[in-house]
Amino acid sequence: LKRAEEELCRTHERLRQLLAHSPAVIYTVRIEGQNLIPVLVSDNIERRLGFNVAETMSFDWWLKSLHPEDRDRILIALAKGMAEDGYSVEYRIRHKNGTYHWIEDSNRVARDESGQATEIVGVWIDISERKRAEQTLRESERRFSDMLRNLELVSMMLDRGARITYCNDFLLRLTGWQREEVMGRDWFELFLPPETVEEL
Repeated sequence: LKRAEEELCRTHERLRQLLAHSPAVIYTVRIEGQNLIPVLVSDNIERRLGFNVAETMSFDWWLKSLHPEDRDRILIALAKGMAEDGYSVEYRIRHKNGTYHWIEDSNRVARDESGQATEIVGVWIDISERKRAEQTLRESERRFSDMLRNLELVSMMLDRGARITYCNDFLLRLTGWQREEVMGRDWFELFLPPETVEEL
């Protein structure tokens, strides 16, 4: 029995160390009627959000930490998730230093034999770096698109079938076509004389 207890302690310590270095914060919430009561939050939440476990052990903490622009959307997702099997959503949550981090919150709802929701088990993963990369990419695409729109040269993109997937305003001004008349059309059929296409 003593050896079994020692092995159990070692297993618990290994799990604690694993969670401490994991990018995922694990949590469990008990459902009692309309009340949500946090039961477990892994220790690594302090490394991720600056709050220690004791500070996060209330539903009000989570609610107040949500970004104001995300709160209504997430509460709707929570209600829907409790009625179904859980949810997977992305939202911003406040770090103790006042900044907001993007997290992906994925959970599942456990039910008793009667089908009543009893517990939510989930993980948070910090996706702030990915969100910043996506924002940088969108900004780069916007600048590139603005540049092409204002370029006094014909600019377009074709797919493998030579159908037009993008064209700038200069091409439309030059040809007199409307954008909806051009998009998805075969470039060769639309703009090149038949004899030229035959030579190609």
